[in-house]
Amino acid sequence: MKRKFALAAVGIAAALALSCGLAACGTGHYIADRTWTVAKVYCRAAENGYGGTEQELGALLAAHEITDLGVTGGEADHEHIFPEWTVILKKACNSIGLSFRQCTLCREAEWAFEEALPHSYGARRVVKEPTCWEKGIALYTCTVCGALKEEELEEGDHVFDTEWSSDAEGHFHKAICGHDAESGREPHTFDGGVCTVCGKAAGTYLVPVEYSGISKYFGENITPWEYLHNGVDFIAEAGTPVFATAAGVITNLGGDMIVIEHEGNVKSWYRCLVIDPSLKKGDAVKQGQKIGVVAEAPNYEGEETHLCFELTFDEQPQDPLPYLGIVPDRYTYGDER
Repeated sequence: MKRKFALAAVGIAAALALSCGLAACGTGHYIADRTWTVAKVYCRAAENGYGGTEQELGALLAAHEITDLGVTGGEADHEHIFPEWTVILKKACNSIGLSFRQCTLCREAEWAFEEALPHSYGARRVVKEPTCWEKGIALYTCTVCGALKEEELEEGDHVFDTEWSSDAEGHFHKAICGHDAESGREPHTFDGGVCTVCGKAAGTYLVPVEYSGISKYFGENITPWEYLHNGVDFIAEAGTPVFATAAGVITNLGGDMIVIEHEGNVKSWYRCLVIDPSLKKGDAVKQGQKIGVVAEAPNYEGEETHLCFELTFDEQPQDPLPYLGIVPDRYTYGDER
């Protein structure tokens, strides 16, 4: 009894599986039912890439006056005679190919299904440039059907200033797009205390006095002697401390002037000051060490009290301002006097 029940159950399961298989899209149902229906045609068309609905396909067949979809797979007692294919859908890059023909002697039908052609896209056209904060968009146009394909472009690079920025370690181009970023960082290449690339002072030299302005700049003509000024006159009150701009050895000292020699045959000259009496020629001084104070009375009538500071490299006078971190293009002669 149990064996008979088991066999019956297997038989029911097999029947259900067969019925499901015959109802599904594919070729199985054509064996059991040779008649073509819109549903069967749609199933095969969808397998080949048809993107419309079953109702749309039915309307398309009706528009071509195909009302009898025919049968397939039968054994005929005659040789089939097929007319030319009726093209329902022309194969293209946006459409599958679908054609139909039916034997003029019977209902035997043939359906031809062709997969759609791939799009043939032309050159990329950027319609939205990517930025450092937003992705861009590019479009491709199919040269056959005109279909558009959109491509997302990855975020671009930051926008950097063409001028150099710098810090103690090196120089770089700073982002001007609102982001905290930099590009092209390189170490400074110092020559005589100033970077040859960005113009930043090496930081070796300290401003020797706290000043309120500049009364004479390097290279100005000085009357009545008609010679060019070899230093910078920093306006400061009498008694304001004066410091060594860098470590070195005192090579000259006397009156209101002191000269300190530094590494690399660089010398700093300090004039118009009262020299610290504890110092003497040959003494080593540290950077920032107090070497005197601004003199109470200027050398020449009508001058403000000041410190005259000079720098020489290999005995040649140089404009001290860049070496003190005061970049020359940040001032205009005469504006601060």
